[in-house]
Formats: sequence, C-alpha cells, structure tokens
Amino acid sequence: MIIECACKKYKFAVKAEEIGINGRVVQCGVCDEKWFQEPASSEEFKVLKDNHIKEEEKKKEEAKNQKPKKKSLAKTIFQLNMKIKVR
Repeated sequence: MIIECACKKYKFAVKAEEIGINGRVVQCGVCDEKWFQEPASSEEFKVLKDNHIKEEEKKKEEAKNQKPKKKSLAKTIFQLNMKIKVR
C-alpha cells in the first residue's frame, strides 16, 4: 500500500501487514513527521494478502523446480578423505 506523509510531500510503499488491521503511528524517514496511519480497507487488505500468498507460492514452486547442484568428483573425494583422516 502507498502511504503519504502528513506533510503531503512524500509517499512510501509499505506492506499492509506492517500497518496492521488497527492502523499504527508511523514516522516519515525524510522529515521525521509522525502521524497515525489508518489501515488498508478490508477489501484492499484482502487483495494485498492474496497477492503476498501468491508470491510466496511462486517462490516455493521456483525453488522446488530448481535442479540440485551436482558435487564435483574431486570435492566428493576430498570430503571422503577428510572423513577417513578424522576417524
């Protein structure tokens, strides 16, 4: 969601979850003005939440579809040698 500083000069993109369902006091990072930010409307909050869930599912799917990296033979032999020497 986009929030606007109380001075009306600056706007910031924040996650609706950071504002919460009850709203909260926020402070401008530029002019240090503080104000109470109203929460996103319940419909806007639902849309933002759904988009967040979709993004997380997409990230999980992409991670799942990545092929595992193969170890090189030299690295595997080195690791085996290290285990033998320690024991």
